[in-house]
Amino acid sequence: MHITRHCFSSLFGSAICNKLEKYSQYRPSSLTIQQYLDFGLHGTAKTSFSFLKTELLVRLANIMKEIELLPPSLLNTSSARQVADWYRKSFQELLCFEDTLGDEQDIFKCEASFNPLKTTILVADSTTSFKQF
Repeated sequence: MHITRHCFSSLFGSAICNKLEKYSQYRPSSLTIQQYLDFGLHGTAKTSFSFLKTELLVRLANIMKEIELLPPSLLNTSSARQVADWYRKSFQELLCFEDTLGDEQDIFKCEASFNPLKTTILVADSTTSFKQF
């Protein structure tokens, strides 16, 4: 893993590299349709915020670790660097919410910035995903 840290610090910076290592150790949560339905009936903004602020970091960290596994000839292309930078930027923006407790005041304060950020990440991710014809 030391090689991984060195490689990432050159691409993303050492501060982000440490957080990336932390969140990439976790597995993304898989949710069933029933869990979505149950949350729709009983979920709160606090629960949603608490789940998403961590889950999005975990998912982005895992994607970024996969990017690092690309062959060097591909990883050094401008398009691969651009995609890696998009993920780094999204990851860094989400880190701002990492220590937010998720109490009612925090949620209302963060809602103005967290919800648009989720939308921005979703749109950016959709442009990097393969589409079926």
